[in-house]
Amino acid sequence: MNILFCLYGDFASNSAQQVAHLANQLKARGHDCVVAVPTGLPSLNSLHRADFTATEFPALLAGPVPFRNREGPDIVHAWTTRESIRRFLDQYLPGKTQARLIVHLEDHESFLTEAALGASTAALGGLGEDELDARCGLAHTHPQRGPVLLRSAAGVTTIIDTLFAHGPADLPKHFIWPAADDAFFVAQPRRDNLRADLGLPADALVLFYHGNTHAANAREMRSLYLAVALLNRQGVPTRLIRCGHDAVPFLGEDDSWCRRWVLPLGHVQKQSQLPGLMSLADAFVQPGAPGRFNDFRFPSKLPEFFSIGRPVILPRANLGLKVEHLRDAYVLDRADGESIARALVHLRGDPALATRLGEGALAFARRHFNWAESAARLEAFYAQVIGANGRRK
Repeated sequence: MNILFCLYGDFASNSAQQVAHLANQLKARGHDCVVAVPTGLPSLNSLHRADFTATEFPALLAGPVPFRNREGPDIVHAWTTRESIRRFLDQYLPGKTQARLIVHLEDHESFLTEAALGASTAALGGLGEDELDARCGLAHTHPQRGPVLLRSAAGVTTIIDTLFAHGPADLPKHFIWPAADDAFFVAQPRRDNLRADLGLPADALVLFYHGNTHAANAREMRSLYLAVALLNRQGVPTRLIRCGHDAVPFLGEDDSWCRRWVLPLGHVQKQSQLPGLMSLADAFVQPGAPGRFNDFRFPSKLPEFFSIGRPVILPRANLGLKVEHLRDAYVLDRADGESIARALVHLRGDPALATRLGEGALAFARRHFNWAESAARLEAFYAQVIGANGRRK
């Protein structure tokens, strides 16, 4: 098959990491894979490995065809319904009658649009066409045009099965288990020498979180910082190593109540730096609660958390519905500040439980997080979609 993946952003995103692993595996299985981004081809350097052909949307529109056999794609796999994708496909797909469009969903897109634009879908629908286009820009799913793109697909993939409800009921559907890069994210002992080099107290409970703060997750990110502050106030020395950027303010004008306990590192290189920093942690926490945001997502950091072999604390949503409490992970009804703090006190007071949960997290990762297996199942889904819609002649 000729397979074209279309990303809504450049290669530095978490979504690009997932697509790159799938494309690499599918290339190894004999398929010709091209991954296209709107702009930012130099960001390809952020990937550890890229066996596929990388290009940009303008180059695809201008030609020539990037596949080795000089024919068009059999599969066009669009990574979400965001406007950067939709506008490109409106220009690219006409005339490519052999191509089967598959749309991938990885979030509750209408919720993300509402959170970013500060208005409900109903309110946005009342805007004029030009104003709505301008407010959505390229980074969000258009409330009216995104669903049209989804209905035009021949199949839908999702990062979590709850998102099936957001696709047309009559389309073939496939759930893609994400994974971590097993060349880097592997179980490793705690690196106490590096903890000392970073000025972390020897008796501190060290947490680690990598990920950006944006409008949709600002409240739950605040709850993680609140848990750290609560533990220190209770006499439990706790530090949070934080990688990532904050697109929105979420701690208030005076953040002195928590900043002293946080070591901010900003952006770090995923393969060469991130696993070593993660090895400093005693536990990983994914804050949040069930709801429109968390019920329809699979945080991309979770496979990496589990693969390091530390206890993982998470809410009873998305992956928290698939793991067993106190075997695979520590599952909370709501992973808010107070609940996170109580769970960490429990683990600190029961080292045997902490050890079992670290082992359980690693065992869960080995059972479920495997890019080769995910790619093989995706290959079969592609064949199903092509078969259901007529094979290319």
